[in-house]
Amino acid sequence: MAEDRTHPFRPLRLWLTADDGRAVPRHWPYAIQLQRADLLDKVGEWGAAEAIYGAAADWCRSNGFRAELAEAVIWLCRLRRNMGKGEGQLPLVGESLAICEALGDQRGMIRGHVNLGLVHALEGRLAAAAAEYRTAIALAERTGL
Repeated sequence: MAEDRTHPFRPLRLWLTADDGRAVPRHWPYAIQLQRADLLDKVGEWGAAEAIYGAAADWCRSNGFRAELAEAVIWLCRLRRNMGKGEGQLPLVGESLAICEALGDQRGMIRGHVNLGLVHALEGRLAAAAAEYRTAIALAERTGL
């Protein structure tokens, strides 16, 4: 289903629809689930929040919703960082950044470089972190974002 990106509230993004030829297309309450996970995160229900973010990323990955996958992966990484589970984030953040680059999503690319910087900094690679932050700043200045 084509998404109406001209509407300021992006109503079709509330529910993602995977029409894979079934009689009834499958739906995923994307925005609702991410808000639910965010609320669970805020009240300390990290395990439940992690499961929801992971399920959102898996659903988006298996149904071809690349922009939403990039976003869900970043949310999942942020939560895991807050939980003290910093390991294994580099491939996820790299996946998100690669998707944003392929889609030409400038904001997503900036977010990806900032998050790569965070991962590098948390793992002690400060020079790599600084390079990612400089890339994010240059991108933001170049695009006016």
